[in-house]
Amino acid sequence: MRIRPATLDDVGGIVELHTAGEKVSGSLYERYTQGGPWMAVETFSIHLNNLLLDDQLIAVAELNGKVVGEVEVLFSEEPINGEIRRIGHVDVIEVHPDYRRKGVGRALMEFVEDVARERGVEMLTVQPEEEAEGFYKKARLQR
Repeated sequence: MRIRPATLDDVGGIVELHTAGEKVSGSLYERYTQGGPWMAVETFSIHLNNLLLDDQLIAVAELNGKVVGEVEVLFSEEPINGEIRRIGHVDVIEVHPDYRRKGVGRALMEFVEDVARERGVEMLTVQPEEEAEGFYKKARLQR
């Protein structure tokens, strides 16, 4: 498995990842309202391009040429305890249903931690869905 920054060439694979096991139909607007920009190549292309232009982090886990995981991290400077600190917020992490509990999420988070250190990030934050709280605890991250 290889973890690397995403490029626009990954759009199709990332959309396939996010729509795995989902019944996707309707107009672009309907798909967007059902699951955000990840539901169509057209909308995700714009989303990915905007994040890349803003120097945010999108990385993919690739196995045998297939995107099996994706993470999006938003970097900013925020006031914490009276001082401006550089933080990273893990906004999205998705692992293909067939590859969950196989180390993909952990590998993505290790990549995020390495990039965050390189960028001088002092704190990583997450806002996990209830079903993912165990994963974040294992990764030593808290709400």
